[in-house]
Amino acid sequence: MVANGVGNPNSSLIVLYRIVNSESDSSDPLFNAFSMPRPKKGPTLATVKQNCRALNGLSHLGPEGYHWRVCVEEKPAPGEESSRGSMSWWDIQDENAVLPIKEASSSQLGKFFAPPKEDTSDATTKAVRGAAKGMMRAMAGAVAGSDG
Repeated sequence: MVANGVGNPNSSLIVLYRIVNSESDSSDPLFNAFSMPRPKKGPTLATVKQNCRALNGLSHLGPEGYHWRVCVEEKPAPGEESSRGSMSWWDIQDENAVLPIKEASSSQLGKFFAPPKEDTSDATTKAVRGAAKGMMRAMAGAVAGSDG
């Protein structure tokens, strides 16, 4: 969950979620999201389920038809290097336990919804660019030769 309106007790939360039905689904880096009011005592799984309207259309059981887990940012052990960006998924044992909230900027949130950028320095990309340039030169030469 991400806070929207840091420091404002009446702010809303953006809940990021992912539906995983198979091993291949779990490799998808993108998330779905919905907004909900920020509860006074903090969000719990019970309040998240009450506010997740989209899941009512996906299953006749609504939010109860899914196994819920929370994504937690890993903290490095004392003396170890930071494992920045390392996350793990934890089962929720108590629906009424307060869940963690991560403060995030709009650009940080955008990373959850944008597909990963492809590496343009890879050898295949360079080879394709080189082949395209060669083809353009050949076409230009053929056009120039046919004019004469």
